[in-house]
Amino acid sequence: KEHADIVELFGFDTGRFLSDLSALPHGHETRQVTEDRTETVSWIETPKGRIEQLAYYSKSQQLSMVRKHWVEAPGDLEKVLSLPDTPVRPDLSSYLACREAIGARGLCVPEIPNAISFVHDLLGTEGLAIWSREERSTVIQLTERFNARLESHLRYLLDHGVGPVLALLGEEYITPPMHSPKDFHEFVVPYDRRLVEMIHARGSLCRIHCHGRIGSLERGKDADLVVW
Repeated sequence: KEHADIVELFGFDTGRFLSDLSALPHGHETRQVTEDRTETVSWIETPKGRIEQLAYYSKSQQLSMVRKHWVEAPGDLEKVLSLPDTPVRPDLSSYLACREAIGARGLCVPEIPNAISFVHDLLGTEGLAIWSREERSTVIQLTERFNARLESHLRYLLDHGVGPVLALLGEEYITPPMHSPKDFHEFVVPYDRRLVEMIHARGSLCRIHCHGRIGSLERGKDADLVVW
């Protein structure tokens, strides 16, 4: 163990849906439902009305599950799209301190959710699978919208010296059996490619780790989709 490299995973603040909502009323309330379980209602007052997410946490199972997603009713997506497109500019001091503390002994690797992960956050696993069939053009539009914000977010990090290794997350939301290889190559590959190219252009490396039945995806890299 003393001879192993240190890999410290790090997360930056991305606001909510990659937007700074500090100017809008928002918050969360948690209540104890049973001795084992708590429920948390998160809410945002958008310019077109309130949206909510309901999640519960089981202490014994150490498991968190969403019972109600942000977008379920017909008007929910319109409310989400009314949120201001205000970029989040996270404080980098904790990351820089982490990187300095590790030094040459290892890496401090920031993990960045990819575009489809924010669509998944809105719809949930089943919702995204259904929308990928019934509202496919909307899923593509949302992915493009989030990736544009994500490119701005990533550019800010790279401009301020974040590196030399960064990680992307969220690819596994679009793997079999819930989604087809076609979905993966349409909802993930073109958007992740742009992010990876941005990272490589600054001389840094990108790590992608993905669970799921990925043998049919033919990504052309390692079996667990670790891409450097």
